[in-house]
Amino acid sequence: YILLYILFLIFLWIRCFSLFIKLQDVLLFILGYSSHLFPKVSSSISELSFCGPDLLIKYIFGSKMLLLFSIFCLFYFLYRYYFLLFRLHPYVIVGIFSLFYIRFFIFFFPFIALVFSLFILDFSFEICNIISRKRWQTPIRILSLILLSSFVSYNLVKKFFIDNISPAIQLPEIKLMLSIKDYKPNIIWSWWDYGYPLEYFTDSKVFVDGGSQTPKKVFMVAYTFSIEDPKISANLIRFFSLNNPKVFNFLLNYLKDPQEVLNFLKEVFSNNKNDMLKILQKYHLPLNKEWQDWLYPKGTVFLFLPWSLIKKSYWWYFFGTWDFENKIGKSSYIFYPRSSVILNFKNCSIIYADKIIFLKNVYFYKMGNISQKCIKQNLNTSACLLFSKYDTFLYSCNLHNTIVFKLLFSPNSLYPYFVKIKYFPYWGGIWEIY
Repeated sequence: YILLYILFLIFLWIRCFSLFIKLQDVLLFILGYSSHLFPKVSSSISELSFCGPDLLIKYIFGSKMLLLFSIFCLFYFLYRYYFLLFRLHPYVIVGIFSLFYIRFFIFFFPFIALVFSLFILDFSFEICNIISRKRWQTPIRILSLILLSSFVSYNLVKKFFIDNISPAIQLPEIKLMLSIKDYKPNIIWSWWDYGYPLEYFTDSKVFVDGGSQTPKKVFMVAYTFSIEDPKISANLIRFFSLNNPKVFNFLLNYLKDPQEVLNFLKEVFSNNKNDMLKILQKYHLPLNKEWQDWLYPKGTVFLFLPWSLIKKSYWWYFFGTWDFENKIGKSSYIFYPRSSVILNFKNCSIIYADKIIFLKNVYFYKMGNISQKCIKQNLNTSACLLFSKYDTFLYSCNLHNTIVFKLLFSPNSLYPYFVKIKYFPYWGGIWEIY
């Protein structure tokens, strides 16, 4: 019996890991490890932050009393039902990782629910044993169950009504995803946050999703988002997506320096195919006919860019501008004013919260078109302001020339490399990459 149970647990663990990601990648991700080449992915994910008491109270339990009550029930369970730990140890072991990263606390939920239930059950029986009259035992059990359940439910329900949790994917974004399904592309290129929904609604393969956001893949996506040349960006997306992501390591074995790999690819994709042999000779790479098919693979690649990606620009721009020598990316900012903004067109500035902010430029976006409205530009600032029907945001002007901003604000501006398939103003769009 014990041997069969051990074999079952081994199968369970292997099955769980195979559903999400390779065991090696899981361990590297849990430990927050990234190679010396790429930035650390976990540093920008809030749910991978340290799970301290404050986060437990704020996001999980809702109050200190419920947290203390849970700890008490846990000690009671270890004293009274320690033998059940053997059966529940997979949840407990994975849940222990929540001490380091809060996302793993979800594995503790079944365990905590059982601890609550057993304590409530034993509590009602103990009270009944104290009371000798049998006719009072059933009402006492029901009353104790109601009281303890109400205490737990009150804190959780209160947290439910206080916290405003918006859906991660909105209906227009789902409609965009569903429109991809008819085209059946070989692969879809997008930020990893949208990987799982894209796989679900399109029945297509994505380059990166929430279970495979390794530093290398995240950098590849962010790099193509951050560069300004649409021809280079389009070719890089096709090169990385239609080949195995290990192509970067393949080139790195020859060129030794990651920045040299990017320089080589940028030079190849910014020139004509006829110049490839000269570029190969320049970088001392082997000359053969396979490079043509490898650098310019065949297949259909779609790009999915939602409007919500603007709010994540501080992240993908930092990754995409990563300096391999100094181990740092360029900073950017995105800020949404929450109160009235007074705009002065003459000196290109705004007054916000009793402060004057000088701008390099002011833009107005309407239904897929963007226009420049500033009369005088301030060259000593890096701030730009954009007005739209639903959003007003102050952002780094270095973001304005990225592929993401160009496509979201001017969906037809990067033709013929990015051909618009469908576009919803203020929500995003999909493009086929050539």
